[in-house]
Amino acid sequence: MYTDHAGHFGQWLSKKEERTDTIIARGLGELGVEVILAGSPQAKGRVERSFGTAQDRLVKEMRVEGLATLEAANRFLEDWWVPFWNERFAVEPADPRDAHRPLPAGVDLEALFAETERRVVARDFTIRFRNRRWQIPESEAAGIAPGDEIVVERRLGGQTRFRLSERYLELELARQAPAPPAPAKPAKPRPGPPKPAPDHPWRRHFQASVQQAVARRDLRGEREAISNEKEPPGTTEPARERGNTEPPGEDISIAPGFR
Repeated sequence: MYTDHAGHFGQWLSKKEERTDTIIARGLGELGVEVILAGSPQAKGRVERSFGTAQDRLVKEMRVEGLATLEAANRFLEDWWVPFWNERFAVEPADPRDAHRPLPAGVDLEALFAETERRVVARDFTIRFRNRRWQIPESEAAGIAPGDEIVVERRLGGQTRFRLSERYLELELARQAPAPPAPAKPAKPRPGPPKPAPDHPWRRHFQASVQQAVARRDLRGEREAISNEKEPPGTTEPARERGNTEPPGEDISIAPGFR
């Protein structure tokens, strides 16, 4: 098969010319068909001209005919397009013998060109596919062990098949067990206010305030002690607490003109 370097014929991973097989490349390889990628501008142009005819003119011809179903399109290809192509582009071969090989016996094209994914068998003999659990029934579990890989085929017709090596399995949707009630979470203790460090500025300010308050208290006590020592004998409380700041026994005279 002669084609260009399009991604559906092979994906290039790095500058080391490493290429991964795609579905088309894998299928053609299983059928023994070699894929030849165009390696020169001349070969590339030849491939593109062929694609242009099939991708451009064919689509327009089908639109003119009003084709809307797969069966009608296939019938159109066999009855009109292939004869037109052979008349317009075919060249008489040097060797007239038919070089087409028959399809090998036992080849399933639906499986060969299906999209495949691999899943690992769990300990409960289930696999997960598209967020669902598929159970391997007891009748199909012979020869299967946890850790084996099962190939999931998504075929063009929409079917999904499960294959272990060359053996196809009939899997069932696993019944979902009811989820256990979530345990009640204990209430977290409410954190207390943060405790400042011994050298925190707030503590230094507080300690200074305490020292000033203690100093003021001591100074007030000294003043009260001195004041009590000056009180005459027989008095029970300081004069300032009785509302009189003058020594007892003296009259307070008011100067003329003051009221």
